[in-house]
Amino acid sequence: MMSTLGVFDALTNTSASLLQMNSPYLLNSMLNSFNTLLYFLFPSIIGMAIYRDYKYNMHAILYSYPFSKWQYLLGKFTSSFVVTLLISLMMGIGSYLATLVPWAVPELLGPNTWWNYIQVYLINLIPNMLFMGAIVFTVVTLSRSIYAGFITIIILMVIQGLIHAIAADVNYKELGAILDPSGNLGINYYTRYWSIDEINANNLPLEKYYIWNRLLWLGISIVALFTLGKVFQFSQQPAGFSWKRKAEGDRMVKNNFGGIFKIELPKVNYTFSTKTNWSNIFAFAKMEFKFLARNRVFWILIGVGLLFMVLVASFAMTLYGTTTYPLTRQMLMVPGSTFQFFITMVTFLGAGLLVHRGANTRMDLLIDSTAVPNWVLFISKFFALIGIQLMLLFIVMFTAMGIQAANGYFAFEIDLYLKSLIGFDWIEFVIWALMSIAVQTFFKNYIVGFFALLVIQMGWSALRHIGIEQSIFFFNALPKPSYSDMNGFGSSGKLGRFVVFVLYWSLFVAGLAGLTLLFWRRGVFSGLKERFYYAKKRAKFIVVGPTILFFVCFLGLGSYLYYENTVLNVFRSTKETELLQVAYEKTYKKYQALPQPRIVDVKVDVDLYPERNDFQARGTYVLENKTNQVLDTLLVSFYQDLNNTIVIDGATLLSTDEVQGVSFYRFDRPMQRGETRTMEFVVENKPNSRIRTNSPILNNGTFLNNSSFPSLGYSENSELVDDDIRKKYGLAPKER
Repeated sequence: MMSTLGVFDALTNTSASLLQMNSPYLLNSMLNSFNTLLYFLFPSIIGMAIYRDYKYNMHAILYSYPFSKWQYLLGKFTSSFVVTLLISLMMGIGSYLATLVPWAVPELLGPNTWWNYIQVYLINLIPNMLFMGAIVFTVVTLSRSIYAGFITIIILMVIQGLIHAIAADVNYKELGAILDPSGNLGINYYTRYWSIDEINANNLPLEKYYIWNRLLWLGISIVALFTLGKVFQFSQQPAGFSWKRKAEGDRMVKNNFGGIFKIELPKVNYTFSTKTNWSNIFAFAKMEFKFLARNRVFWILIGVGLLFMVLVASFAMTLYGTTTYPLTRQMLMVPGSTFQFFITMVTFLGAGLLVHRGANTRMDLLIDSTAVPNWVLFISKFFALIGIQLMLLFIVMFTAMGIQAANGYFAFEIDLYLKSLIGFDWIEFVIWALMSIAVQTFFKNYIVGFFALLVIQMGWSALRHIGIEQSIFFFNALPKPSYSDMNGFGSSGKLGRFVVFVLYWSLFVAGLAGLTLLFWRRGVFSGLKERFYYAKKRAKFIVVGPTILFFVCFLGLGSYLYYENTVLNVFRSTKETELLQVAYEKTYKKYQALPQPRIVDVKVDVDLYPERNDFQARGTYVLENKTNQVLDTLLVSFYQDLNNTIVIDGATLLSTDEVQGVSFYRFDRPMQRGETRTMEFVVENKPNSRIRTNSPILNNGTFLNNSSFPSLGYSENSELVDDDIRKKYGLAPKER
């Protein structure tokens, strides 16, 4: 909230808007985003309310108490729901307190009334929390699995993304407004044509489709709780279902008088060779993979994801009402961020379930007493996790190809599928897999580890609000090349930059893997001090040496990338760009009225070198004095990110501002009315490197704009546009 109110303007670009950030509409958007993160705590708060009784074997005692199952269920649900509501209310109170901070920009605030906050909770947030909480409570109670609760949240998020994708079609706006679980589409349906004044002043709309939406999901919540009350029983076993009818087993009778037999036990030879350890790794990985893949809830989640793909693909194959071919390029865009989010969440949850599998099944002490090295367990769990990721990506590929075949399109580009899904996307997920295992190892509870990973993923981007903008500081922010049918994945420089950043973050997670081995959770620990004690005992050179090497290489490569980005090349933060715009206007605005000749003729020869992604443009402008006065000074603007050589007939260079891209020339002999002169220039890109392309030239399909060439006079396009920001820097309002 404080970042939207301009509290951090000293570190980043100025916050300015005609919208008031404490209006009901914007408060709803912001608090709804906060609540989205809170929903992932529902399984560990609302679901844990009953699951805790089973986990610690207290259910048998509680079931003996003289209360009904309705009292038991409603008491558990109400108490846990109140806890989540208090957390959400703290977010609202925090947002209100942020408006009282003295550094907040007053222009971004409207009347600070409590009703703005109350209506957001009463109309939208509390009904959403009630629905999410009821569904999670029902699923966890019946399945007695917190994992099922997390998967339920992900399924609901995927369904919400599916409804948003369908509602993008103008013909389904009303349907989306009714079905959207968050209610946002219902609100947007009535606010999409609001003016700025209406957004700032109006309350949230209680209109037909939105009311239907609230009633629909409130009804689903009540049905879920009512169904739970009917199905739930005070029993030892959870509710379950099976597609197969269980066969009646044979009754076994123990015979105590069968005699005594001598048994020759086979001799066992113990071997702890590297070959045996690697054999164990693959055997354990196969077992762990099956543990994750055989979960029914996991396959339900996959089914929802595939349904999402099929429905979104049906809309993706139309362009302004015209049906298009289901090209592979289009199919790769169908999963989008929703399916990537799904795979990432499965990675976070899967890592927690694998790392804490022994503790969750109460087999940890037995497993920890075996002679299996820690690195065998670690690598086997890592292989199982990336195997699940790979399986999901192949499911995406085969589903996309099935959609193509169903629409009569059989030009499958399997190489493109593999390059995009395996060559680019999988690498990103593999890095997340190592990070997930490392984080889960440091936490005793996999739910806390999951939430920590969620905060890392969603909260890392908040660094931009405090002025940290270079990509080397954002975990796993890989510059993946985009694909086009004309140019493939782009220049070698883009691919090289992707490879370097993959290496950069791989070194980081490899170092974390070394720390994970030192702090691997094995045995019973009394506290953090004891974990450090055992980590010190495990600190052998074979682990510590590579770990230090990985971190040193990570810091070394990061230092080089920082040097390459800020010293060898010019990097400007948003704040620096804003200050440059201010300096440009304050320095050169006075020359806006300076009479300049007109360009009356242009001749440009452009040499393109697609294989090197270079270009050179040699041009000649014919300048004519069409003013009513004699000209003695010429102001030339140029694109400072390119190399420019400019020669003007009969003129001498006075000064050049390389930062702003401005040069002044004085005519040796003043330019008379109607006189013409020539201006010759050579423009070429700065040298490319293996990790940076300084040119717009593509291997195929290049487009060059005349903005790359020099121009005459002062440029208004380089000025700040927002009047509030201009006022902050002492600039007059911009003429419209």
